Formats: sequence, C-alpha cells, structure tokens
Amino acid sequence: MINKQESNLNLYNSLEVYKSIFDNVQDIILIVSEEGFILNANNQAIKIYEYTYEELLKMNLLDIRNEESRDLLNSQLSETFKRDIIYEINHYKKDGTMFPVEVKSVGIEFEGNKIVISVIRDITERKRQEKELKESEEKYRLIYSKMNQGMALHEIILNEEDEPIDYRYIDINDSFEKITGILRKDIIGKTIKEVMPNTESYWIDKYGQVAISGEELYYENFSSELNKYFQVYAYSPEYKKFAIICTDITERVNREKELNEKYEELSSIYEELMATEEELRTNYKEMEILKEEAVEANSIKSAFLANMSHEIRTPLNGIMGMAYLLEDTNTNDVQNEYLNMLKTSSNLLLDIVNSVLDMAKIEAGKLELSTEPFNLKDTLDTIVNQLQFLAHKKNLEIMHYIEPFMNLDIIGDKVRLNQVIINLVNNAIKFTDEGRIILCAKKNYSNALKIKIQFSVEDTGIGIDNEYKDKIFEAFCQGDSSYTKKYGGTGLGLAISKEITELMNGEIWFESENGEGSTFYFTAEFNLQQLDEVSEKKIIAKNEITPPVNSGNRTVLIAEDNEINMEIVKSFLDIKGVNYFAANNGREAIEILEKECVDLILMDLQMPEVNGYEATKTIREKEKNSGNHIPIVAMTAYAMDSDKKKCIESGMDDYISKPFNLKDLEKIIIKYISSKD
Repeated sequence: MINKQESNLNLYNSLEVYKSIFDNVQDIILIVSEEGFILNANNQAIKIYEYTYEELLKMNLLDIRNEESRDLLNSQLSETFKRDIIYEINHYKKDGTMFPVEVKSVGIEFEGNKIVISVIRDITERKRQEKELKESEEKYRLIYSKMNQGMALHEIILNEEDEPIDYRYIDINDSFEKITGILRKDIIGKTIKEVMPNTESYWIDKYGQVAISGEELYYENFSSELNKYFQVYAYSPEYKKFAIICTDITERVNREKELNEKYEELSSIYEELMATEEELRTNYKEMEILKEEAVEANSIKSAFLANMSHEIRTPLNGIMGMAYLLEDTNTNDVQNEYLNMLKTSSNLLLDIVNSVLDMAKIEAGKLELSTEPFNLKDTLDTIVNQLQFLAHKKNLEIMHYIEPFMNLDIIGDKVRLNQVIINLVNNAIKFTDEGRIILCAKKNYSNALKIKIQFSVEDTGIGIDNEYKDKIFEAFCQGDSSYTKKYGGTGLGLAISKEITELMNGEIWFESENGEGSTFYFTAEFNLQQLDEVSEKKIIAKNEITPPVNSGNRTVLIAEDNEINMEIVKSFLDIKGVNYFAANNGREAIEILEKECVDLILMDLQMPEVNGYEATKTIREKEKNSGNHIPIVAMTAYAMDSDKKKCIESGMDDYISKPFNLKDLEKIIIKYISSKD
C-alpha cells in the first residue's frame, strides 16, 4: 500500500511546471507537506544545503533546522494556511554549518492535499551589514555624546507660506547640557519659544535659512537668557533640519575685555588670540568632514598614534641606546654629566609619548589593569630612592611614611600604581623650590581578602590658583601659559592618574592654597596575598638569580633597516660576546637563513622590500617542512597593546618595544639563548 508520503511525492514530481521555476530561481525553494516533509527542492537548495536531491526528499524541515521540538514548526506550517508568513531562522548545511535565512511561506491546497511553498533566502551578508551598521552607529553616538563642544539637532517649523516661525529640539549631547545648564529632559520635543520665550525672530529666520537652503553659518553671540558668550557653527544635515556646534567662550571674552581695558600694550597677545580663533573656525568647518567619516575615525586615530609613536620611538631608541653604550666606555666627569642630561631629556620625551598613548587608550576605553603580587614597602622605597636624586638637585628632602601594622603584601597593578605616585611626587618636586615632600600610605579599610589604601603627597610648593582648581584633572590642563613655559610638561599626568585611580576602585583629590603648598590624595583597592602565597614568593625571590648571557656558539640574526638602531644592537652583542648576522630588510634576513643557522631573530616590523610580518610568515612556512622553530622577537617602535597582539598572532614569540634599554635586550637574549644551554 502506498502511504501518504509516497502519494504526495508521486503527485508533485509529476508536475513539470515547477521545474522551469526551480531551475532559474536563485533563492532556495522547498515544497513541503503539512507535516513538514520535503516533497521537492530546487537546484539552489541542493547547492546550499549540500545534500543530494534524493537525500533532501527523505528529510523533514526539522532536519535542516536542527530542532527536536515540532511545536514551533507545526505552528508556522498551520499559520501559512491562514496567511502568508515571513520569519527569520537558522538553517544547517550537511556539514553542520549554520547560516541565517529569511523564509517566506504560503500554504495552498492542491487536488485535495495541503502543501506549503517556502522561498528561503540566505541573509548572512545582510546580518553582517546590519551588525556593522549598528556598531558604526554606536561609535558615532559615543563620539557625538562625548565631544567637547556642545551639539544640538533641531527641526525647523514653517507656516503655510513656508516661512520659519519656530524650531524644535530633537537631540543634544552631554556637553550641550554642561555648557548651557539646560537638561535634555527639559527641552527635547519642545520649541525654542517654549524654552526661551525671548528668542528674537531674527535667529529663527537665520536658522530657517540654514535648514532650508543648506547654507552654513558661523558667529559669536551673547545669550542674555544664559548670560554666556558662545561661538556657534550651524549647518544642515538634511532638509528642514539644522545642527549647531557651540563652544562656551564666556571666559575668553571676559578676559579679552579686561585685557583691552587694563593692558592696551599687550596687543600682541590679542592678535595671537585672534589667530587662534581663526584656527578654531577652520577646525569647525572640518567638523562636517569628520562627521561623515565618523565610522572610520577610531581606526584613523589609532593608526596615527601608532605611526607617531613609531616615528618618535625609532630615533629615540638610537639616542637612548647610544647613551647606555657610552656609559660603558671610558668617560670623564664632564662627559658623564652630559650623558646624564641626555638620558634625562630622553626619558622625559619617552614619558610624553607614553602619556599621549595612555590618553588614547583611556579615550578608547582600552586601559586595563594587570594583577601581580608585590610588597608595598619595597615599591615605595624604590620610588623614593629613584626620585631622591632629582629632589636633592633642588635641595629638597623626600620623606615617606607607612602606617604601622598594615598588611604590605598585596596584589594589583604595580606599574600603574607607580605611575600615579611618581607623577604626583614629580609634580611636587617640579612646583616646590624649598622645603620638603612627604609621601604617606595609610589603611582606609580592609577585610580578609581586600584592602583599600589612602596615599598622599604633601609639598611646600607654590600651590594652585583657585581659578584652576576645577580643571586640574582635565587633559592638557597645566595652569596658565606662564606655568607651562616655566615648568614644562604636557598637562596629561593628573588626567591619566584620575583614570587609573578610578580603575582601582578609588578616587583622587587635593587640598591647596596659593603660595602655601599642596597635598594630593588618592585611594586604591588591592587584593591581599594569602600567607602561603607570601611565603612562596619570598622563597622564590631568595633563590632567584638572574643568569648571565651564556652565548656559547649561539648566533643572533638582526633584521633592522635603521642604521643607528642596528649599530646599537650590534655593539651590545659585541660586548656580550654573542655572534650575529645583520640584515637591512626581511628579504635579506630570509636569504641569510637559507645559508646560515641562527638561534634567535630580532625582527623589526617596518622595513623596505619585505617587512617583519611578511618575513616571519615566510620563515614559519618553511619551518613546517623542516620541523625547526627559531625564536623571533619583534623589535619595533610600534608600542600599542594591539601591536604586541598582532606580533604574537603573526607567529612571533615575543615583543620588545623601542626605545628599550639594554637590560631589556639582555633579558630577551637570556630568555631565548641562554635557556638553550
């Protein structure tokens, strides 16, 4: 007896009218019974699912949906006989590969049998585009929300004669709230006449012209309602809408008035301000281009910072490397003094580069803390010893105090803690001409697992003017221009310190009187080391001895296109008695490896002809056949966290960023050469 399934197959396989449709449609078409069994499938179904035609006719829709429950399927099939339905679901190929699809189904009755025709479309690419669009919108929203200038989007309201009579607030960013004092909840959806009834019709006409004609508008204006001066750039992102980008220039305008009234002789300063204003106008015009490129803004910024860091670090590595090499030569006292000044200036420049990169990480939300066990007393002793020389040059005394009986064996980011403390103590030294500096650490609270510590740095320096107290933790803030000229620095240190303390579940603040010194406080939370961990660490520290470079007959291959950096590494290897080959690019390095055996490769990344990544790929491909593995250490001025990750993912074993000191290079050689003996 022919069962119902076989009867359906015979019936619909005889309907050749469907064949021409199936053979020309690029979407998947399945004809199924009301129970979900596949009665027919077109060529695209065979191609996509990777089943044979015969295999598909033995399957149920549940098989390609990889489902066990029939409830949803039965519900959908039943619904098709009431109305056409469209839904999205995941289907699976024969090899188990899942892909999203859009299904359009219709149920019909044919010669007394109920069947469902489903047109199925692979929407993998559409889903990918939707995801990218969502991510780009989120990036744009973040940039829009956090930009320093206030921004507001409006819709113009016209009368029957198409004349502007009012405009309505659509959206504002955080800075708009901050500089105007107007809250989003109080104005969104309201008109300007509802928010500011005294607004002149002149401005409504002006903005109407921008929204309708697309003309741009620049101006400075005093708002009597807000009692503030603003610099405003207005443009139309689309018809009948206009956006304004405004900057609060009240402080600048008031200062200009005061200068014009009291210091007529300082006209040169006024001209400089006008030049700055013109530069700002140019920057505002470029904002429209930046808005259109918002999707690419983060990647462009990262590439710029990486290249900037690389271009600065490469020559800086040459300067610092030569300074360290010169220290090992026979130098007199005058030369030693010059060397110390050279090293101090180089380290200062390196600190500036690192600060800029830290700010980039903070803005991108990528600044993360590490966790390692360390002893707080040892850390503070090291910091004070490092900075004593700088303090003694100014006849200052640095003292430090740690609260008795406080647990000093803690777990946290020692490097970032050092960064905050060193920045605060350095500032204290910088702004103090006589007296002393006191570094204190006191327990705020603790339990069996955690401890919160309050640190303070007290000085007897110049103090902080009241007008700068509210801005002291903002990026690039360093008092007025006279401070910058006298004391130097980027004004990034305190802004970075604030971010770090917040990541450590703490906060930072200060007390200061102009001319009477300052005290900076910050808190940070740490995990406590358990007794067994402390004991084990002390045993390891006691037995740990740094081995010397045991070169033996080991050979290093240096791939570096910068002549100065090449000479530094070669000179160091000569001092340590390590054999080496030198290559000016990746192609030369590969050619040397075809003839010579080496035990370690120091690989620069940015080289002509064949770069470090390409050279590493070629070396690793050849090693698949030989079974060998030569350690490759990236030696590069690219210093972002993503650069290190990219190096490891490309097949390199380790990473050392320029500028490096020779102790770092020695550790690398010990790790990859001496360990082989």
